[in-house]
Amino acid sequence: MSATQILMMPGRRLAVSMGLGLAMMAGFVFMVLQAPGDALFRSPLELDSSFWTQFITGAGAYLIGALVWSLRPRDLAAMLFAISGLATLMFTFGAGIGNSVIVPLPDWAEILFVLFNAGGASLFGIVMIVLFLVYPVRLPHWRLWTTLVVGGFGIWTLFGLTMMFSGSTLVQTITFTEMIGICIVVALQIKATGGQPRERAIAWWLGLSVLFGAGPFIALVAIPSTFGFGSLMEARYAFIFFLLIYIGLAVGLTRYRLFQLGEWAFQILFYTIGAALLLVLDAVLLLALPLEQGPAFGLAIFIIAVAYLPLRDWIGRQVLRRDASSTEELFRAVVDVAFEPNAEQRAAAWQQLFRRHFLVLECETADISQGEPEIREDGLALALPAMKGLPGLLLRYPWEGRGLFAPRHRETAYQLMRLMLQAEESRVAYDRGMQEERTRIARDMHDNIGSQLLSALHSQSGPRKDVLIRETLTDLRDIINNAGGEEASLDEALADLRAETAERAEAAGLALDWHSDIADDVQMTPQAIHALRSVIRETVSNTIKYAGARRVGVSIMQVNGSISVTLSDDGKGFDPQTIVPGNGLKNIADRIAGLGGTSSIGSSEGGTTIAAQVPVPASTGMKKEIEA
Repeated sequence: MSATQILMMPGRRLAVSMGLGLAMMAGFVFMVLQAPGDALFRSPLELDSSFWTQFITGAGAYLIGALVWSLRPRDLAAMLFAISGLATLMFTFGAGIGNSVIVPLPDWAEILFVLFNAGGASLFGIVMIVLFLVYPVRLPHWRLWTTLVVGGFGIWTLFGLTMMFSGSTLVQTITFTEMIGICIVVALQIKATGGQPRERAIAWWLGLSVLFGAGPFIALVAIPSTFGFGSLMEARYAFIFFLLIYIGLAVGLTRYRLFQLGEWAFQILFYTIGAALLLVLDAVLLLALPLEQGPAFGLAIFIIAVAYLPLRDWIGRQVLRRDASSTEELFRAVVDVAFEPNAEQRAAAWQQLFRRHFLVLECETADISQGEPEIREDGLALALPAMKGLPGLLLRYPWEGRGLFAPRHRETAYQLMRLMLQAEESRVAYDRGMQEERTRIARDMHDNIGSQLLSALHSQSGPRKDVLIRETLTDLRDIINNAGGEEASLDEALADLRAETAERAEAAGLALDWHSDIADDVQMTPQAIHALRSVIRETVSNTIKYAGARRVGVSIMQVNGSISVTLSDDGKGFDPQTIVPGNGLKNIADRIAGLGGTSSIGSSEGGTTIAAQVPVPASTGMKKEIEA
């Protein structure tokens, strides 16, 4: 297998690159552990902590760079990232050998390691500038600028290396200048990605990674040396900050959780500024006021808490929240969607709710049948599954294309969907209640109003006809208002109904056989009394209109905690198996079932019998005991 074929597979690329790196690290450790005298090697525990700082930084940078390159070998940004890891390995190991080796080295070896240290540091800066010229977007004329950066800083670095052995600190000046160049190119990337939220999030993240990784080294080592002062921190300890660069760049280059990078960048920036302000305030208070270190530090913390933290929270809400609607507005909007009159209008209002809240440029229906809201396309899109009567949605380009969807936005969408389900259940219950009310009114109109108007029609007495019409109007108002109130005596209500039924039967030429055995204490709700009255009225009306009977019987008995109602006639009857029940028979069965009772219909050539049983409310017996 050729070398090209080996490098075509990610796992083998990683194995080869890591093998080379581990070989260099092993050689580095071998040189450092060599001991003078009879002992060949010294114990690793004898090594200074600065050695391990440099070793971890160099090894970590190289291995992270090799990992990213092995995954994306043809990507220019990944290649540059891997080269920067090699540069970091050079300047950390170069410095480490010079500080940690205790056996004598040849002059050429010492010169080589010094050149590795200085040249690697400058190479790191050059590669970082070029990386930000091409990633996350390629800046205008990036090829020309790459040539100028590599050529200019390369020549300057070669000149600086020749001056090092005469005591010059020119290399520190070069790295400081490169850091300024990195900041400029990062700013250009942020400006260039203004209309591309994914790339802008990467630019912010990578820029802050380099700033907080290389920045401390430049501020503590390079800048003081550039202006002729001593370093504020030993370079071998300051190297550890470079690991922040490689962790941050690896996250950005692999686009891991890209939709959160922008928020992470701002949060890191805010906390870093807060820490820096705390140190600056502490120093200012110590110098300006006659305070000890403890009180000065406490006062600095108080100022940060009172002034900076509220300002940081306000800026964070303005920059990161971006919610176009308040919680109250969202709640009202969801309820409005649920109570739109039809499915088409609900679907349109549902889309408009998300379009308005997230300010998306695209909101289209999608075939997403199940699951939870899902962030797609690195945060550019948010997919919402379909719900009852509402289509699935795919939202793209939030905040007019200037931002990305984050997990908190997904959670907001999830809560809106849950709220919508609850509102939809309320709407269905409302529609069901409305339909039941319409059915009740229609049933009462058919049973009660119809029978009373029929009685008025057959009445020969003018005054009685007027009384029946007035009673009909009263019942009509009760039907419309579904009159409630306290429980009433069933016996009294049946007495009025008996008189009405007797008059109707007499007008139709029927003999009435009424038998009632109800205790005085039986109390029922107006709705229950109304239902029983309607059943009796409807049955008598059917007998008058259809049965051709000579007699009608009504029996109302109290049996074992229930009311038993039996209505019979001696008419021609019908076959219950073949006849299609009309509204009257259906209403009778529905009313009895609505009271929690049972009903049955029996009919033959000798007549028809309708039997029903309705439970008596438990409060009846209790009332009787109290009165006793």
